[in-house]
Amino acid sequence: RSLKNLDITNFITDKVIDMSNMFYRCSSLKSLDTSNFKISKNTNISGMFDECDKSLYLKYPDNPDFLRNKLSAVPLPD
Repeated sequence: RSLKNLDITNFITDKVIDMSNMFYRCSSLKSLDTSNFKISKNTNISGMFDECDKSLYLKYPDNPDFLRNKLSAVPLPD
């Protein structure tokens, strides 16, 4: 819970099928750059940002599939 910074810009995600609860309880994290995420094989991101701080800044991939299909079921911080 005390993690404030996390560099995930080089995460290789193109073969990941389940990202559920990946950042669960990231209550101290202030920003997260997921813009390099490749999610074509991903089938589950439920709870990905559950219990994160409401001020968490998220940078998303410039990928309409990620925003439309994947994040539609994820409750994002306000």
